[in-house]
Amino acid sequence: MKRLVKTVLNVSLLVSLVLGVDAGPGISGAQAIWQAAETIGDKGQLTGHTRDAFDIAVSPTGEYVASASFDGTTRIWHTTDWTLLHALPGHANWVGSVDFSPTQPILATGGLEGQVQIWDLASGDLLHSLTDAKKGILALSFSANGELLATAGLDHKIRIYQTAAAVQDWKLRHTLEHHPGGISSLSFSPDGKYLASAGFNDLAIRIWEPQTGKLLQLLSEHREEVNVVRFSPDGKYLASGGADKRIILWDTQTLRPLTRLAGHLKPVWSLSFHPLLPLLASGSVGDQSIRLWSLPQGVNIQTLTKTSANTYGLAFSPQGQTLFSAHDDAKVRVWQDLEGITNPADALRFKLGLSWELSKNPAADTLGLDLFLTNQGAQDFENVEAEVRILTPDVSLQTSVQRFFIKRLEMDRRKLLPLRFDLPPGFSQANLELELVISSAGAEALTLPIRVPYTPRGSK
Repeated sequence: MKRLVKTVLNVSLLVSLVLGVDAGPGISGAQAIWQAAETIGDKGQLTGHTRDAFDIAVSPTGEYVASASFDGTTRIWHTTDWTLLHALPGHANWVGSVDFSPTQPILATGGLEGQVQIWDLASGDLLHSLTDAKKGILALSFSANGELLATAGLDHKIRIYQTAAAVQDWKLRHTLEHHPGGISSLSFSPDGKYLASAGFNDLAIRIWEPQTGKLLQLLSEHREEVNVVRFSPDGKYLASGGADKRIILWDTQTLRPLTRLAGHLKPVWSLSFHPLLPLLASGSVGDQSIRLWSLPQGVNIQTLTKTSANTYGLAFSPQGQTLFSAHDDAKVRVWQDLEGITNPADALRFKLGLSWELSKNPAADTLGLDLFLTNQGAQDFENVEAEVRILTPDVSLQTSVQRFFIKRLEMDRRKLLPLRFDLPPGFSQANLELELVISSAGAEALTLPIRVPYTPRGSK
């Protein structure tokens, strides 16, 4: 058997592909660059509160952003021109939480006096008050279909309300009482089947079945109390942050920790998933930073430092171009992605690594070339077509054009594209010239030139 001489060439070629795909449109979170939106408000700051801004929420359409404050008011801004729509003065004490209904033009706010107030978004009128809680409300969450509202706070209880077209007809459905302390955070899964909760004096995250009120699972991994929990928009992950300064990314299928994110110097208090990208924003109480993480690897890709000590609330806009944060200096900060994506549904950007292995038989006029495509981005990509063409004269592929279909290329995985060439007798070119054409449905094809060094037979 003839001995094969194998040359392994790893090249540092990184390309950004812009491909349209059906699942999860957006851009790679690792490529986004965020900074304060200095053309908005006072250098990217919305002002008007007189005390800490403690929570933040964005309307389903992205038209409004609402902030809850220790000054007892909730302020609602238009995001089109950043004018103030309403300053709602209804609570007698701190406003601890705020959330927009995903299906009705209403806003829910929770106060330290224990009331949950429901507001008409257009007029700013108070429509109804839920007064079942005896102590302060710190967490509110609507289910994605708007049929349930969960509330919780300092009385150690979670209340789940069945909503209706008329807010006066909302009914208390369940009262959940297994928390040992006050409850600081609630989050519904996107399909509404699960509710996650976390609170004070408690190292565990609780997973509930909101339709029945049944406690399903305790997740215990944090070393100190858990302050915040959030489900990802696709339901694949649950993120939690705690007083141990860590963020834990949980796999919702196995309910096991997937990644542990470390970097904050003080307790983690706020989290928000990007609506389209594998990206998580986090804030703490004390370290004057907001951190952005690529998922699921948990790489801290950017740290925003032009902020005050405490970041109490975080929320991305529905299309993900804007991030809002609420702080202890009474300000709401507005951050924008410098990539300037105006329609994230049009494109999905990946990083692709290219390497190859060249195998030649010294006794035959044949050559083997194995191309490897490695997904070095922050998201899987699917349904991609690759086509290899030979450009060197007199060299031919054993098939005229070699086509490959990549059904799915997962993060940090590589795809083998095996090629076989027929060489002319006495071939002595120093390089083999190829081009790789990559395309996806609905996106312009990308052509990559490839030059493979070749050592002719007999050369040293």
